[in-house]
Amino acid sequence: MAEILTSSTNGHNFAYKHIVTADDASDGYVEIDFQTDRVLVPNVMVASATDIFIDLADAVITIPSTGAVRIANGATTFTLVAGQKIYLVCSTDSSVYTF
Repeated sequence: MAEILTSSTNGHNFAYKHIVTADDASDGYVEIDFQTDRVLVPNVMVASATDIFIDLADAVITIPSTGAVRIANGATTFTLVAGQKIYLVCSTDSSVYTF
């Protein structure tokens, strides 16, 4: 299954490293859910199995629900492949809070 549940590292920052599986590649996406009600600002990097970073210009990176980030195949150039490493670091978007 390409949906992963995890949690915050310190309440304000969220980080996760995921190795793409054959099932993830077949599904065409990976969804990482930090199980928070905070709005996240994601920073995504994907590396090959040999640690060469991959161009994400064509990747489809979305926020399908609050606290979750989805990385999916692009239209032409980006495809999830088993063994790739997804590095996801998110911070909370403090602009959505009123003080």
